[in-house]
Amino acid sequence: MTTGASLYDILRPKLREATKAAHHRIDHHPLMAPLVRGELTASLYGDALLALYCFHAPSERAFAAFLSDLDSVPPCRSEWLAADLESLGRTEIAASDIGPFWSGQPPSSPSEYIGMRYVIEGGSLGGRAILAPLIERLPSECKHITRFFDGQQDERDWLNFWTLADRLGPLDADETVRAAVRFFDEIEQMADRRWQESLTTASPATN
Repeated sequence: MTTGASLYDILRPKLREATKAAHHRIDHHPLMAPLVRGELTASLYGDALLALYCFHAPSERAFAAFLSDLDSVPPCRSEWLAADLESLGRTEIAASDIGPFWSGQPPSSPSEYIGMRYVIEGGSLGGRAILAPLIERLPSECKHITRFFDGQQDERDWLNFWTLADRLGPLDADETVRAAVRFFDEIEQMADRRWQESLTTASPATN
């Protein structure tokens, strides 16, 4: 079991190392890559946001079902994504036609909860980091449509997440790592399904 100050000092490097390859694959996935490299149209931006929505929304429900006190639940980032998608003119959410979404294993222990939340909260730090270059690359009509990225956490929020981990401890480090890796794998599988569908289905977005 891992507890106390060692959570940040010992568990965080274990999680980072175990998920490094999966993190790289997600960042370079055809759905996500346009956020940081290559061409970025309104359509591609909307496709990336919808993919993010499709794992944020169901995972937020899974997190709240496991631990529902206000000091523990993550921000409703899916609502920020839904607002951005509506501003882009995307109708999939309203039409209940979002396509493949995350339907993986929910957390069943504090260790699994923290492992899965690590994936989300680490991604939030990354979202904050790409905000400025993203705005520069977005088409002019989309530069103001960044509610999701505007709301991402700073270093203080990241440390608060580890305070939550300490409160839920002691944690099983191996179980926490397995949950993080599994969650990343499930997200990647969802993204793959969405990408394969996009190759045969025309996007409803406008450029």
